[in-house]
Amino acid sequence: MSARVIVAFSLLLSVAFSCSSDPEQNADASTGQSLDASARADASSAPGADAAQPAGLDASQPAGSDAATPAGRDASTAGPDASTEGVECGSSVCTGSQLCCLRTDEGYPTFECAASCEGAAGTVSCDGPGDCDNNQFCCNVYTLGSGTFPSCEIAAATISCTDTCDSQFQQQCSASGTMRVCQAKADCVESTYSNCCPSGVGGYMVCLPYVVGGCLE
Repeated sequence: MSARVIVAFSLLLSVAFSCSSDPEQNADASTGQSLDASARADASSAPGADAAQPAGLDASQPAGSDAATPAGRDASTAGPDASTEGVECGSSVCTGSQLCCLRTDEGYPTFECAASCEGAAGTVSCDGPGDCDNNQFCCNVYTLGSGTFPSCEIAAATISCTDTCDSQFQQQCSASGTMRVCQAKADCVESTYSNCCPSGVGGYMVCLPYVVGGCLE
């Protein structure tokens, strides 16, 4: 057999082995073997599927929050921490003599810790029953302005410790209502309002008559 034939036969064998689809050979990364053609095709067909995926984002979850979740509250955000000293005030915590003020000057609700809440739409003095005396409720008494539910303007709201707080959740704008602020499902003891869920405003959790995204178990 001539040298030219031997060389050609050797090249043919090397090509055959390099295209081997032996799963054990391809699975062992330490052998230095390349992925087979089908694996390379799969890897190239999904550009950025892993590396470009933002941390914590479930690809199966539609963009935006659950449609049933009231606007303004990320369903993945936890409710106020009962162990935190002071009063939760949006993304801040008011301590000492500071007051938590609700303002709607810019057309949407904002919260701030201040020495005075003069001109504010409301105040917050508790973020759950843990801030109140025994047998008291952390009660949100609010008035909704114009808009289309659930995207109503907040005309006024006062969250404070009260002796009574009978829930009356409004599902329309231009109406007043009452909600119990909760930090656990166990805080919601009314038979109809037994779900501790995001209120959609300031990170507060309230007792609702139905389940939305982010409710506590």
